[in-house]
Amino acid sequence: MRFLIWDLWGDYAHFRKYYTTSSPLTFAFPPRPTLAGIVGALLGLQKDEYPRILSGSEATYAVRIMEPIKKTRLAVNYINTKEAIDMSKIKTRSQVRLELVKNPCYRIYFSHMDYSIYQLALQMLGKGKTYYTLSLGLSELLAFYRFVGEEEGEKITSSSFVEIKSVLPLREDLEIEFESEKEYMKDTMPVLQNSERIVEKYNRIIFERQGKPIKAKVNSYWRVGDEQIVVL
Repeated sequence: MRFLIWDLWGDYAHFRKYYTTSSPLTFAFPPRPTLAGIVGALLGLQKDEYPRILSGSEATYAVRIMEPIKKTRLAVNYINTKEAIDMSKIKTRSQVRLELVKNPCYRIYFSHMDYSIYQLALQMLGKGKTYYTLSLGLSELLAFYRFVGEEEGEKITSSSFVEIKSVLPLREDLEIEFESEKEYMKDTMPVLQNSERIVEKYNRIIFERQGKPIKAKVNSYWRVGDEQIVVL
């Protein structure tokens, strides 16, 4: 399997946790359905298209944290857009405390079984183009990217500990050698979304907050260039 590798960053990111409402909290990095949306925007797929094309098993994603995860809160005013004919005359506003990831940077690994989809992504990334403007969870939080390259991925089966650079799904076969000076965190995140944009599956994920590799024993992983990753 060949992987397209690209770095994605911005000033702020908000990947809303599914169980928060009035004071939205954020995941530390984009969940798999969000990655599908980002790739969909890159390729120019419509909202009713990308879940079907990019959310299933034919699409492969992995994420590496490139900068330490730092979170902050900002007060944001929401308005009723149905009354937004004249912005200056809108009186009703709702202020919420929005949790954001500050100065995020992620390395994205993407592959697809459909050759035409893969080639279109390679073409867009190679030219530094996007069909729609990329964002980090919210349309106001603009994203930038840099194409790192295309690498052949080698799937390796191993019973030894290896340094995994990506975030890790918490599977039954996973063993972790916890090391000092590393900050391990875990979360439950959506991983599978159907064509109606309804989440059908959640997984527990573990990651190192500073972006350091996790020394782990897994049944299989991918070696992509000089990096070892596990897909979401």
